[in-house]
Amino acid sequence: MIRKILKITLTVLISLILLITVFLLIVSHNPSFYRVVYPGIDDTMTDYPLTDVSVPADFVTRTAHGINIRAPKEHINNPKLPGTGGSTPFKSDTLTVFVQSLSEDYKFSSDIKEPFSDKDYEHYFKNLGIEKPDNMIDKIVYIRDKFNAECCRNLHLKDLLIFNFEAYGKKTVINMETPYYYHGSNFDGLICEIPAKRKMTNVVICNPELRYHVTITIICNDTELTNQIIAGLDPSPFLAGDVL
Repeated sequence: MIRKILKITLTVLISLILLITVFLLIVSHNPSFYRVVYPGIDDTMTDYPLTDVSVPADFVTRTAHGINIRAPKEHINNPKLPGTGGSTPFKSDTLTVFVQSLSEDYKFSSDIKEPFSDKDYEHYFKNLGIEKPDNMIDKIVYIRDKFNAECCRNLHLKDLLIFNFEAYGKKTVINMETPYYYHGSNFDGLICEIPAKRKMTNVVICNPELRYHVTITIICNDTELTNQIIAGLDPSPFLAGDVL
């Protein structure tokens, strides 16, 4: 009697395992499933709408990390200091502009261990049939514009785990910021708008040869002023090698 019960139990368990396996195989490669679990997974980027903006002639120029930045004189952080140097060239009650330059190879220290290795990602991108993103702009463009539910097809095991990890990451940031392509008269880059009590706008520019990227953060609720500052950015020293 006991042997019969064990036999029936084992048969039921094997059947359940097979059913779950078949279900997971079907679901894990079904883009429609991921569109339900991760809303916005198919979202893409657009061009920044305001590029044809004139810069007032009375704006003054300050330089930080190889980026020439123009803004109204009354917002200069410290008028007594030279126009070159410092990471926060403009700071007032209504406007803050600060600049950060980082190597693409820089690793942020964190107590959270990265779940996947570089080798894992190389295998993942190879199976996707695309080059592994090599700089900050490529990374943002991949996750916010190129990555979508269709990427789950033909992925297995760890590659599928990475896909889910990326899908969760996109879902997390999708309401935190809106990225745009920027094609201006002085540079091509990305603009990321972050809604907050004081609106934050990040401009990202890469120097691929030296493997550096620079982020110009503009904190300002005056949209017109923000767009004038963006239009006046001149990254020629940064692109020529002044990355620090």
